[in-house]
Amino acid sequence: MDKSLSDLTTHHQTLIDTIPDIIYFKDCEGRNMVVNKAYKDFVGLKEEEIIGKTDNHFFPPELAAQCLESDMKIFIERKTLSFDEEFTLKDGKKVYFETIKSPLFDEAGDIIGLVGVSRNITESKRAEERRISEQQRFTQDMTDNLPCIYYLIDIDGNIIAWNRKALELLGYSSEEMSGMSAMQLVAPDNKDYAINKIMDGFNKGESVGEVDLITKDGVKKPFFFTCRSTYKDKNTYLVCMGLDISERKMMENEMIKAQKLESIGVLAGGLAHDFNNILTAIIGNISLSKNTSNPGDVLYRRLSDAEKAALRAKDLTKQLLTFSRGGAPVKRVISIIEIIKESADLVLRGSDVRCNYFMADDIRPVEADGGQISQVIHNIILNADQAMPRGGIINIRCENVIIGSGDPIPLKSGKYIRISIEDSGIGIQEEYIPKIFDPYFTTKQKGSGLGLATAYSIVKRHDGLVTVESKLGVGTTFNIYLPATAKKVVLRSEDKSFPVFGKGKILIMDDEEIVRKVAGEMLSYLGYRVEFAAEGR
Repeated sequence: MDKSLSDLTTHHQTLIDTIPDIIYFKDCEGRNMVVNKAYKDFVGLKEEEIIGKTDNHFFPPELAAQCLESDMKIFIERKTLSFDEEFTLKDGKKVYFETIKSPLFDEAGDIIGLVGVSRNITESKRAEERRISEQQRFTQDMTDNLPCIYYLIDIDGNIIAWNRKALELLGYSSEEMSGMSAMQLVAPDNKDYAINKIMDGFNKGESVGEVDLITKDGVKKPFFFTCRSTYKDKNTYLVCMGLDISERKMMENEMIKAQKLESIGVLAGGLAHDFNNILTAIIGNISLSKNTSNPGDVLYRRLSDAEKAALRAKDLTKQLLTFSRGGAPVKRVISIIEIIKESADLVLRGSDVRCNYFMADDIRPVEADGGQISQVIHNIILNADQAMPRGGIINIRCENVIIGSGDPIPLKSGKYIRISIEDSGIGIQEEYIPKIFDPYFTTKQKGSGLGLATAYSIVKRHDGLVTVESKLGVGTTFNIYLPATAKKVVLRSEDKSFPVFGKGKILIMDDEEIVRKVAGEMLSYLGYRVEFAAEGR
């Protein structure tokens, strides 16, 4: 034993034994030369079992190596150092010490050992851990109650914290989210944009933008994100909060569709009006010519073909009028089930496609234009029939639904009926779905591209909504929502119209000369005298 250390033991043993902190003196070989009572109590050994022994005799190899490493640092740097130490006791409990070690020098300035003082800070450490744990729990509770998704991203782009809303909206469990990269959640076509926004967040301190995320089951959802950088333990993180804007985007899309229809409606209304006047003259003159022709003549057959073509053109003008104010529905209280079945059966007559009907018994009546709703069903069933050229089954369901304020359907709260038309056809490509209700958009070789646009416009004028779901190779489902009414259905007698031959004078007023002329000739043919006026005066 070094004599100076031995002398230190003789002179100061009583003093250091009264100190509650662990105190020890070591020589340059790491052997304990002097220890106080607190040290002996800690290791549970007598003084003669400690003096002259190294830490390898008392502690597990890993812990002894840790102590040796800090001892060597003192000898190398030749200055006092402080650090925290963690010990695991034989019973498995952990204790924590705040340790200060200083080198000991002889008169020549050479290091002859070190002195160490270790204060037990286990209670304060555990109190700090409890405080941190409570703070983390408070933070987690706070983020879990946010109405938006939240996650924390490290500098490598990994998600290291998240809230309950993120798990709910994206469909992942905590185990699945742990260690996941933020880019794994981003839709493929949004990845470059999302990377730029993340880099802006780290480099500029904040960033905002709309990003589409993909849920666990593959559904794309739009979110509006606000990201801010934060610092902890000398590391930079990005706090990201994203608000689900699916409902807002749906409403925006509905507004865009409505604006498109309104814009084309202005054009279509004028065109349809002028075109109808021309067709009235054409169809009227063809009808008069047929009356003066022999049904067996070639001329009569040609006039019949021309009449059919003109009537088809007249049907097209009806669809154009749907987009204009002239196509406003004439509503009455009706039962929808009969209209659905009649329209579907008419479209599929002679087709290899058949319908299965699933109608609830207590379907509420609706206040609607029966002819226009029939056209909606007709156009959608025709679309389904064309999607199954080899035949198949169309499932048509009708049920009562209630739309609440929290529903994602952009309709006023209230009672509705929902008509679902489901085919098992080829499906619609995802990029085409937002466009299928646009006027003149079609992927078919035949067709005007007005069928679904007309259906959408009619339902919109009835304060309803048409939605579509589709998967390639699986099929397509159209859902039609119409407001229900508490009024009762009033049965109306069928109106049977036919031309009336007779006598008398009839005044025809129209601003188009060609219309006045053909109408006059037709009435004259029926036996009436005709007078004309171009306007009211």
